[in-house]
Amino acid sequence: MRRLLLYLTLLFSLHACSKIEVPLEDFGQDELGSVKEFFKKDSTAYYAGNRPNYNFRQSLQRIILWERAYRQNNKVFVPVRLRLSEGMTTDESEGWLPHRVVLATYKDSVTGDYNYEMITLLSDSLSSTRSFTGTVLLEDFFKGDVKVAKYAHNERVLGTQHPAAEGMITTSTSSDCAWVKVGSVCVGDINNGGAPDICGDRLELQCNPIDQESTIDDYFGGNGEGGGSTGGGNDGNNAGDPNPMDKTDDDCDAATKANKLLAKQAVIDLISRIKGKNVEWGAYLISNNPNMPNSFAVGTEFEGEGNSINISPRWDQTNGYHMGFIHNHPSGSAPSPSDVYNAAHSLNQMYNNPSVSNIQLTNYIDNFASIVVSNGYIYTITIKHARNFSYMRDAFFDKKIQEKENTKYRESVNEYLENIFQPTPADYQAAGEHALLKLYGNEINLSKQKIGETNSNKTIKRDGKNKVKSNKPC
Repeated sequence: MRRLLLYLTLLFSLHACSKIEVPLEDFGQDELGSVKEFFKKDSTAYYAGNRPNYNFRQSLQRIILWERAYRQNNKVFVPVRLRLSEGMTTDESEGWLPHRVVLATYKDSVTGDYNYEMITLLSDSLSSTRSFTGTVLLEDFFKGDVKVAKYAHNERVLGTQHPAAEGMITTSTSSDCAWVKVGSVCVGDINNGGAPDICGDRLELQCNPIDQESTIDDYFGGNGEGGGSTGGGNDGNNAGDPNPMDKTDDDCDAATKANKLLAKQAVIDLISRIKGKNVEWGAYLISNNPNMPNSFAVGTEFEGEGNSINISPRWDQTNGYHMGFIHNHPSGSAPSPSDVYNAAHSLNQMYNNPSVSNIQLTNYIDNFASIVVSNGYIYTITIKHARNFSYMRDAFFDKKIQEKENTKYRESVNEYLENIFQPTPADYQAAGEHALLKLYGNEINLSKQKIGETNSNKTIKRDGKNKVKSNKPC
């Protein structure tokens, strides 16, 4: 029974799992459909005549998230999730192996045939929303044939020792090979619950280093600037234009944007309707024409559940061009990390999308806003540094990093409040403001205004003494 659980038959799913955040489709449906059809045909042909000897990780069911596909340089990258067998769990996730995994597809320049590679990122404690540090596994998606390398801050670590001889591995007796830890897995419900769970590390013996030039370069942008970074560029309509990813906003820009947005009657009316709700209510901020900077509308508000609401921003003519989101916090809390990343599109995917012009991307960066109505105040989150914001946002596709950032946020809130006797609602808000800026002060601007006031937004800053301050910057 245990043997059957541990060595699964490989299954492929060409359907996407739904997630809270759904990135825009990065290229036309015809092109994506062609990639999917070639993948389906080639996978069917391969498994009809081959029975590969897969290791534990390779044998897991691979759920391919086609709706999150994006193009970087000449390759198409598609996120993948590795589903555990029923009854198996890990410390980080029930039902899934908690690593960032990507299918990379591209045409061979000589034969014209598609190549399919799988990238697995085994992050260590130094990884963050801004960069990856840990072990990278690169392999043929069908055949296996794994290669390994160590990366630090999105750059390959070069040295004389085996590239996987640090971090999440245990060195083997051979100087040319290393045991790579891919997870700790527990098998439960043995003998119908009559025996305790059996837990253990899953290790892979890896001996082959990744080539100096590989698909990893394209995944990290080709310049060491981030997995899913802004390295590829847009073919055609962005050529020669200023790069929107270089845009930055100062405090005055942020307050001016917030004042302008909160003065719109549609926003004022929505705030009046949701400010007193005892569950979260929200609506998308929509551009009727993404090529026009002043094309603005508020979508129909909808109800969440308790202190949560499902946010799935889109960027297409059918579903609308979502520039941001506005919702209330019945708990009276300040914005949290999810209010930053759930409301935002991937700037990297927009940048590498041929159908998104520089004008559209610039308009999005200039007008993105995540607005939180809470305890008599209106918070407005805008983009401070586009490139930094892009690195941060893309890292949150990794659920493990989401959980890590949420934990850091809670710890910072508790640290802020620990010396305050009987904290007030204002103290709790200040603690949340401090925690959010401690995490993302280089990526976002945070402004605040009382409900009912106009043109009075103040930008919030950490004062260097573990407190926050606010002021009108201009």
